[in-house]
Amino acid sequence: MSGDDANRLREAEERGDAQALYDLAADLEEKGQDDLAERACLAAAKLGHPGAADSYAHYLYERDDRDEAVQWWQRAAEAGDAESAFNAGVALEELDRTDEALESYRRAASGGHAGAHANIGAMLEAAGDGIGAEDAYRSGAEADEPTAAFNLGMLLFRRGDDVAARAAFAHAAKLGDEDAPGGIELVDDGLPQPEEYDVEAVRVIVEQGGASADELLPVQHWLYFGDEAAAAEAARSAGRKGFAAECVPSAGDDGRWVVRATRQMYPRPEVFARARVPLVQVAVDHGGEYDGWEAPQGPATS
Repeated sequence: MSGDDANRLREAEERGDAQALYDLAADLEEKGQDDLAERACLAAAKLGHPGAADSYAHYLYERDDRDEAVQWWQRAAEAGDAESAFNAGVALEELDRTDEALESYRRAASGGHAGAHANIGAMLEAAGDGIGAEDAYRSGAEADEPTAAFNLGMLLFRRGDDVAARAAFAHAAKLGDEDAPGGIELVDDGLPQPEEYDVEAVRVIVEQGGASADELLPVQHWLYFGDEAAAAEAARSAGRKGFAAECVPSAGDDGRWVVRATRQMYPRPEVFARARVPLVQVAVDHGGEYDGWEAPQGPATS
């Protein structure tokens, strides 16, 4: 530890000069004086320097101290730092504090952080709020955020809005999203193709329930697993694919656990296929089985 560096730090602390401490922290970090740099950063953060609060939060996050990192990011966010609000949202989401994470992402988005729109949309989509998710993705896409544009394309594709989905994927591709060309191919190929199962599902809810192919309705899919841990992991996987998912003990009192995965869907065969295929894969990946669907307009089928 350099005596000169320690003296510079002590003098800056005594003066209470937040900007000098923050600048010193950067200089010390560049020299490899990590302990002194962190101390300078914390001192500046305590004096209300938002950049220092953000930097100190990064130190904490890298040590897996997410709870305290969130507190410092929130301090910086309150001072108007949109990037810190976004970082707090990420940490809060990892801590499963979803309501707080969503609020933090919204603060980041209102502060001009385009990437926050994609995270807001993903959280809302996983919670079953397809309309809110679409609005968030569109806001991000309008701000030329590539992930939001791609996610918008996937949401529209899953709904069966192929023309709009292709336009969203094309926009994402122009913005440099690496997955967007695959999205365009997905739309052009029309995959996955509906099976008899999907055709029958649509027939039941249209003929017996009076549903319209042009009106969204909530459809609940059922996946069964041998234990709670597998069901919980499967529910998280389904959530990442745009379903509102929860796991509960099976009503059959057989020791199994069931995942209920819900999404707003148009009752069309190709849309059912696009929902069924990923859920079947989720079930396989976690040692379970897909067991059909249920919608308010019609009885379950499997």
